[in-house]
Parts: sequence; C-alpha cells; structure tokens
Amino acid sequence: LAIPSYQTYMIESRRSDAINTLLANQLLVENYLYENGTTPANAAAASLATASPAGYYNLTYTQVSDQRYRMVATAVSGKSQANDTG
Repeated sequence: LAIPSYQTYMIESRRSDAINTLLANQLLVENYLYENGTTPANAAAASLATASPAGYYNLTYTQVSDQRYRMVATAVSGKSQANDTG
C-alpha cells in the first residue's frame, strides 16, 4: 500500500531536476535576449542544456518570435520518471 505513495513522492522530488535546468536555461535565454535584442534561434545559439543533469528529462527550446520562446521538459521514456505527467 505504501509503495505507490513512495513512487509518487520520488517522481515529484526528481522533478526538480527538470525545473532547475529549465530555470538555468531561462537565464541564458534572457541574457541572450538582452545582449542581442532577440531570442536565440535554437538551443545551441545560447548554449542551452538539452537534457537534465540526472538524465530524467529531455529539454526542448523553441523560438516563438523575436521576443518569445517556449521551453519544455519531457520525461525520458524507460527511466523512473517516465510516468511523470505533472
């Protein structure tokens, strides 16, 4: 009975792996925007991480416009976070 609760707890606690990396990427994008007047065209242009340090998440960056962007963290299939949809 306690195992599902523990698994949920572990999924939620490992989510910080993605959140912290997204925040670091956000700072890089905002700095790039400040220095260049536009958001980077792709992740490589601003040296963004494309995976979280622990490897639980893949990260994607999309330039929406010159001033807007989108970043998404997706749980890696086959890893313990694969069921993280939160």
